[in-house]
Amino acid sequence: MILETGMVVSGRYEILSKIGAGGMAVVYKAKDLKLDRAVTLKVMREEYMSDQEFIARFQVEARAAAGLSKANIVNVYDVGQEEHINYIVMEYVDGVTLKDLIQRKAPFRNDETLGVAIQIASALAEAHSNGVIHRDIKPQNILVTDQGVIKVTDFGIAKAAGASTLTTGSNTMGSVHYLSPEQARGVYVDNKSDIYSLGIVMFEMATGQMPFEGESPVAVAIKQIDEPLPDIKSLNPGVSESLIKIIQKAASKNTISRYQTAEDLLADLRRAISDDGGAFIEDTVRHVKYSNQDEEENIKYQKAASIDPADEKALERKIILAAIVTSLAIIALISSIFVYNQFQNRLIPQVVPSIYGMTVDDATALLSELNMKPIVLEHEYNSEYPEGQICRQDVPPDAILETNPKNIKPIQIHVSLGVEKTTVPNVTDKEVSEAKKMISESFLVPKEEEEFSDVKPENIIIRQDPPAGSEVEKYTDVTIVRSLGPEKKFVKVPNIEGKLEAVAIGLLQDIGLVVGHPDKSSSNEIPAGYIISQSVSAGTELEMGMKVSYVISTGPSATPTPAASPAPAKKTKPLLVRTPVNVELPVHLRVLKIADGMGEPVYDGIVYELPFVLDVTGTGSEDFQIYQVIDDGSSKLVAEETIDFGETEG
Repeated sequence: MILETGMVVSGRYEILSKIGAGGMAVVYKAKDLKLDRAVTLKVMREEYMSDQEFIARFQVEARAAAGLSKANIVNVYDVGQEEHINYIVMEYVDGVTLKDLIQRKAPFRNDETLGVAIQIASALAEAHSNGVIHRDIKPQNILVTDQGVIKVTDFGIAKAAGASTLTTGSNTMGSVHYLSPEQARGVYVDNKSDIYSLGIVMFEMATGQMPFEGESPVAVAIKQIDEPLPDIKSLNPGVSESLIKIIQKAASKNTISRYQTAEDLLADLRRAISDDGGAFIEDTVRHVKYSNQDEEENIKYQKAASIDPADEKALERKIILAAIVTSLAIIALISSIFVYNQFQNRLIPQVVPSIYGMTVDDATALLSELNMKPIVLEHEYNSEYPEGQICRQDVPPDAILETNPKNIKPIQIHVSLGVEKTTVPNVTDKEVSEAKKMISESFLVPKEEEEFSDVKPENIIIRQDPPAGSEVEKYTDVTIVRSLGPEKKFVKVPNIEGKLEAVAIGLLQDIGLVVGHPDKSSSNEIPAGYIISQSVSAGTELEMGMKVSYVISTGPSATPTPAASPAPAKKTKPLLVRTPVNVELPVHLRVLKIADGMGEPVYDGIVYELPFVLDVTGTGSEDFQIYQVIDDGSSKLVAEETIDFGETEG
């Protein structure tokens, strides 16, 4: 798992910053709260938690490194486990890697290369004497302090020398550029593999480049097995013969020709400080080559290689003096690096930019240039910024933060989800108060309009906008149109006095008025069949559908006959049914004869032409009412007629 700054592991180790990451672990700078000192906390990668073989290898690293105590080896203080975290606590080294030095300064001078190699060889001698093989010696695993002290770290693939050390192809560890031929082949590995790797590191320090390159790790590994070292002198003419021979011997393909122990290598490195010629190295090679010859040859060799005691003391003094000079050279070598690092560690005030409206990727690119990084705290709905854009930042624009590449400042941000939407409910045909409630409960705003309707009853919603089912932003206006019911229309009553009854009826019906029950009266001035008077004065504003009655003249009054009249006989007369107002044919009409307040149906059917004549019977004066039958079965009075069956036909 990735540990954040401020987290405390096992109640003791507070995470200060992330240093880096390797193949098997993530490395942090931490503070030991108990001892109040800086430490390095190495935590196994989360993806390997279920790999029991890997966990075992991680634990081997801890046990192997914990048993070593040497100035040139990074000390291990503690090993622990908390829930799913496996970790090692090590000495914190405030420095740079040897790889950093090589990339900035190589090729090194002879004394610089020898000074670094002596300290590495000293660390290997300590490890090998304790039965530990590093198996991954490379510049990246070698730290250099500002005092010029070399620290070998990361015994991540170390194994006890007495354990099985066969390396299989699938488990080969370490960088292939520093891999020994036997590691590349997957055969038995011992302390001489570390010596070979150190030989390659010395080659890189002395020349500034790797001896073997290839397009793939496999290609490099094949060269480690088959190809000899490139000519060092051609790459750096200033390399001494002693150093060349040491590198060649340490990096020999044949383990028999290689230095047999780190102590042997260390002895030659120390002597090379004061002896550039390297003749002593040839003697050592000869000793290895002929170590199995007969005793006489060995005695000869020992005599030839012996050194006069006085010369030996002089040589020792030279070596000590040269070692001091070499240490100073190493310090000088790395001083420029540490000056640079101190500059890098200096906190620089930076103005926080506005990242509102940016995507997270764009904000990351911008902030990284200022040693800042965005941390997404929350995604939220926002009407101002589209989805995916930053809508809030916890550190306001123009604020000042002090940063550098090792002190990255987090900027917490909120990212917009865009405008929150809701579904418009269906309120058509709902009563207006219910419709408003439904709209409000959907986080929308009802806006009411009104209009007349011959179809929708009063206070019922006729239509809505946006339509039901639409996805809209919250708090959007929803317009609802409320019915006012049928619209009331008014017309001016025409003047029908003095007009023939048929004409008068037409005038009233044409403008939407209903013909009321006519009264009859004799008149000496108005001819029979003409209107004497009307119930509503001409010019009056009257709602359409209202009734207008009138009095029709029967002509001059007759002198009454004193003799009793016989009982009137029933007669048949035509009833003229005129066109009702606003009627589309065919129309369903019902005709009733009114007698003693009761209606007697005389016709009930569909009429296809208007006007039409209906024969009716009666005696005396009979009233008839004409109704239009509506679709829902109700009746609407459209006219009233009176027929006098006593009148003489003529």
